Amino acid sequence: MKYDFFSRYDFVLFDQFTQQEAVAFLTSHAGKAPKDLPHLDEIPDYFARVALLAQAVNTPSKEYARAGRRTSPGGLVNLYKKECFKSALRDRRKWLSKLGIGHTSIDMKALPKGSWSIHFTFELEKPYLSRDDTDFYIIDNPVKKEWVFKIPYVASSQWKGALRAAMLQELVFGLQDNGNEEEFLDKRVQLWRIFGNEKDGAGAFLNMALARHRCGDKPGDEKKRAERFKDEIAKAAEDFSTILHQKGLLKKTESFVGRLYLYPTFFDSIGIEVLNPHARDKGTGKQPIYFECVPGKTKGEFRALYLPFGDINPKDSMEDLTELVKGIRAMMTVYGFGAKTSSGFGRAAQPLSKGKLEVAGLEDTEEKAPETTAEPQVTSLPRYLSAPGRLLDEFKAADGSMLNKKEYKQSLKSRGKKYTKKNQQLYAKAKGWWEREGKALSEQEDAQTEELHERQKEKEVPVPVILCSFLDWDELQAAAKNLPRLLEKEKNEQ
Repeated sequence: MKYDFFSRYDFVLFDQFTQQEAVAFLTSHAGKAPKDLPHLDEIPDYFARVALLAQAVNTPSKEYARAGRRTSPGGLVNLYKKECFKSALRDRRKWLSKLGIGHTSIDMKALPKGSWSIHFTFELEKPYLSRDDTDFYIIDNPVKKEWVFKIPYVASSQWKGALRAAMLQELVFGLQDNGNEEEFLDKRVQLWRIFGNEKDGAGAFLNMALARHRCGDKPGDEKKRAERFKDEIAKAAEDFSTILHQKGLLKKTESFVGRLYLYPTFFDSIGIEVLNPHARDKGTGKQPIYFECVPGKTKGEFRALYLPFGDINPKDSMEDLTELVKGIRAMMTVYGFGAKTSSGFGRAAQPLSKGKLEVAGLEDTEEKAPETTAEPQVTSLPRYLSAPGRLLDEFKAADGSMLNKKEYKQSLKSRGKKYTKKNQQLYAKAKGWWEREGKALSEQEDAQTEELHERQKEKEVPVPVILCSFLDWDELQAAAKNLPRLLEKEKNEQ
């Protein structure tokens, strides 16, 4: 069961002194287990020990398990500062790399033309906060961790949500600045194509933004303004739905994921942030609030993959790249990602490292129809032939040769037919034709087919891949802007 681990290594039912001894042992890298709890020695893993600290939540030793005493810091806060714990966390990060989880390489040559990927290493300027899925923990605000290895990370769904939110904000600010409704709708369609259908109130948010723009700020009757605002919201939703239908983007299914795929980011450091709200009258705080976090200066890897499907338009791929690069920069440096972003948490520093932008070449994807040779008109064929020079399938084996009489009888039986005199005569005629000319024609056709496949392989040209490196946001945006020219140059050189 879920809590068997806690019941096996229980220390809650012991006196407070024994509880504090257990906490001190679980948050240290040396010493012996308490005399009354010798079985705690069975747990060398730091992450399992941290999980056991959750038992102290309903005991007088709760604050001691979190931060120790005022005169002698300890508990979880002190454990995260120890080099032994940091080393264990780095080791687990390496395990992910060895398993191919943390560092996923992408073979762009195997992807459709118009695909691209962005990969760079960033450094946190401010700590990253988030909320884990665990329901039993020593502090109320644990950072989100990978389920098996317990490493703090940003899930791919979190990246997608944060990036979409940042780009929605930029879209609305753009409408407020220039008032261009046509540009607003074009970019809204673009976001639909990139991220998929609008979720979590995104559609309502954009409809209200457009309705507010159309209504303006002119003074007037509040009741009439409210009615008009409501009508404009409905009209904005209807107009956008019409545009999606016209462009063929409105799918019958409820979920449309879009073209953008984001990879999780794993970190190798955990820390504690303490917020202590102060009373207005005395100016002092009584109850500190602990937040697990990924500390500032920690490095992580960001990776995004754009994978077009359906009708691939090179112009759409490049426009989406340019817009997404702006959105990623805004998310990382302005809006932030994770929790408490309005307080400055979850932002990345300006310099980047190991930046790489790869794009699969956008050549002309129109394929020429294969040349066909007109077959001679035939008024009638023998009943054992399906086409001139081709034996009926019922007489052919899997390898293309003709069935012998025994195999033909079994074939008829498997199809619920009998071997009649009529079938016997037809088989004899087919056998005679096969021995006279059919076998030679079949071998000749096989040789021609194999030769055609070899010629097609020789003509196949691998998808060209453009690789650009960058070290900051300006270089990334410049690379995205210049890519159409580079791709055209690559196409002309081939």
